[in-house]
Amino acid sequence: MENQTTCRYIPMLPLRGVLVFPYTVIHLDVGRKKSISAIEEAMMDTKEIFLATQKEAQTDEPEIEDIYTAGTVAEIKQILKMPGGTMRVLVEGLHRAKITRFISSEPYMQVEIEE
Repeated sequence: MENQTTCRYIPMLPLRGVLVFPYTVIHLDVGRKKSISAIEEAMMDTKEIFLATQKEAQTDEPEIEDIYTAGTVAEIKQILKMPGGTMRVLVEGLHRAKITRFISSEPYMQVEIEE
């Protein structure tokens, strides 16, 4: 029996200097407008979001070429709205995935992933 891969569209959250592995639970502080939009979109659907690390942590508005293609599909477990319009998000890594195509950057980053 061979492994089958599936592709699907999913909101993406670029991370600065953090790597989330499958089966780990971590809090992320989120403040960028696109990132908050991606989380809100994920919460309205499957509560799943693709987490990928930025190549340069100091890049404020990363484009797709600024992000590593390998990452982790994670489930959003909890959201706390913080003062100043930021969020603290509790996520649990589910499994690894890879970006196969960039779909859009507005109002949030959306990618096609291969699982």
